[in-house]
Amino acid sequence: MKMSDRGPVPKTKPSLLADYCELLLLNGAYTQLTRADVTAEFQQGIIDHEPDEPVDFSSDAEVMNVDQRHIEDCFSQFEYRQKAFQEFYPFTVNGQVLELQATQSDFHRAYIFLLSCARMLSFEQGARVARASLFERVSQIAMRALAPANTPALIFGANSADRVAYFGTNYKDALRKLGSLLNEYCIDQVIDQQETSGDGGVDLVLVIAFGDGARGCIAFFGQCATSQLDWPKKVLESHPIRIGPMINFLHMPMNLVFIPVLYRQASGAWINEGKLGGSVLLDRLRICAMLRQQQGAFFTSDVFREVSDDAIALQAA
Repeated sequence: MKMSDRGPVPKTKPSLLADYCELLLLNGAYTQLTRADVTAEFQQGIIDHEPDEPVDFSSDAEVMNVDQRHIEDCFSQFEYRQKAFQEFYPFTVNGQVLELQATQSDFHRAYIFLLSCARMLSFEQGARVARASLFERVSQIAMRALAPANTPALIFGANSADRVAYFGTNYKDALRKLGSLLNEYCIDQVIDQQETSGDGGVDLVLVIAFGDGARGCIAFFGQCATSQLDWPKKVLESHPIRIGPMINFLHMPMNLVFIPVLYRQASGAWINEGKLGGSVLLDRLRICAMLRQQQGAFFTSDVFREVSDDAIALQAA
């Protein structure tokens, strides 16, 4: 499944530029990627400054110096990724050249799938919809790493299999079922005021219950966001305060945000912590770490078979 449109690439965001470069290798645009190749992409105008970014350079030489700094930052990203992702990273970098490994493992294919989800804008609409749905199911498996073995993570999102089978398609019924699962009181008067469709922004639910009948449990709500640039707008989508008027929480669930983007500086720190308030961010690195803990379940699942097929198709001629 080749990229249908390379799309805009902000050169000032090294993590997003690195994603673009990795996809170029996967799609066969290069057999290996050097700094000179990235410079050529810059010169073709494919990679440019963001539309709202002020640019005021007095000479071509000054522009070139700034571009070279961006390229250095990009290759620092590759070096960081090789160390951080370990067996998941399907590329090798020696400081000068980025190459795709000749033989790919199951770990590599998981990374490749997450990488493709992080740059949806380069693919046709049908592929975006399918990948977003599959990313939600991958996140569901990863989420189980937060709980004791055999604790189910459920997809609350509308039209999911779990929603149909467990919560019900009617949003009002689903809220009451969710309240029961959490062993919390539902506020029926407010629930009755809601529409019959929707999910209240909650994609995933995981509940660690004590089974003693008393209120209060450990719970997590999750939002899955695949938009490369706009995902920060969704960090509070699954925050329990949004459905607090419908369910009287003794203790609010934790709000998690799953993104396929690697939201990291080359140091491993978040790019901008100010965008993450009220949420725990689970980016590509954390999702891979959670899948490593769940590898027995993940790599034998139907979900992984779809992930693997997608990763292979991404590189097919």
